[in-house]
Amino acid sequence: MKILSLNGDWLFRENGTGEWASAKVPGSNFTDLMRNGLIPDPFIGVNEKDEKVRSVALKDWEYKRSFEVDDEFLKFEKIELVCNSLDTLADVYLNEEKIFTANNMFKQYVFDLKRYLLRGENNLRVVFYSPVKSSKAKGKNIS
Repeated sequence: MKILSLNGDWLFRENGTGEWASAKVPGSNFTDLMRNGLIPDPFIGVNEKDEKVRSVALKDWEYKRSFEVDDEFLKFEKIELVCNSLDTLADVYLNEEKIFTANNMFKQYVFDLKRYLLRGENNLRVVFYSPVKSSKAKGKNIS
């Protein structure tokens, strides 16, 4: 058994928008936005009322990182991606092919990547969808 951790440095942005910013995984879009100086700390004073802070939950976010896989790694019979706490609605892509959809933050997702991996550089991307927008689209009020 060999473990390749994908924790650490990632990039993130509002889904479909311009520049990518640095991110840390595990983490959250709030901590990544604060670390990059894009929103104030919502736990200080009345910052939770700031429009930039309030809009975070209304947007979709995407995270990405690349990683290398060599021939030795590809010899394993099964190569699994293990995701803990994908919050809450997300699509996971490997090399721009959608490999699964997550819909429960409290579930561990394990997916066999063997057939999707390439020798050399691989690109993992996770698109997180706004639970507020999704709930409103389904006629539920969670705001």
